[in-house]
Amino acid sequence: MRFAKIDADLKKSTVFFAITGIIYFLIASSVLPFFGTFSNTPCPDLLFCLVCVIPAYYDKKLCCIYAVLLGFLSDLFINTPFLFSPIVYLAAVVGVMYFYRFFKNFGTITASVCAMPVLAARQVLGTVIVMNVRQGANLGNVLIKVIVPEFFISFAFILVTGFLIRCLTRFFDIQKIQ
Repeated sequence: MRFAKIDADLKKSTVFFAITGIIYFLIASSVLPFFGTFSNTPCPDLLFCLVCVIPAYYDKKLCCIYAVLLGFLSDLFINTPFLFSPIVYLAAVVGVMYFYRFFKNFGTITASVCAMPVLAARQVLGTVIVMNVRQGANLGNVLIKVIVPEFFISFAFILVTGFLIRCLTRFFDIQKIQ
């Protein structure tokens, strides 16, 4: 009987996170590109933010599969600078799970703190790519106008995503699956 309960919880949480991933993907692919086009503000990678929060609420192995699938969707349909997003998202999940073990309670704030080193590594990779693509670009301008604002915007979106996922999992009674 216990296995039936775990199986039902796993199915429920899998459907919940699949729907959440689809909603985030639709927002990231259809709404956010217009913000970057009409203003010079950097846009966060919503799928990356979702991938950083998911390990707080979902099975570790399934988080890795989820991250790779979202990375493939991101590379196929969203104009990403990396073109190897599955690897970046998988590294994000593994990094967040690595830093997760240093905390007793894991929630929204903890997920955001655990995502900071992963986000910083992603920003360093982004800096290298931008500097390589734009030959002769000033490193100071790239850091001040692109990298640092995108870091803080992404961090804020990780907090918002974590809070949203926490509220929705409580509302829909999604149990954490380990």
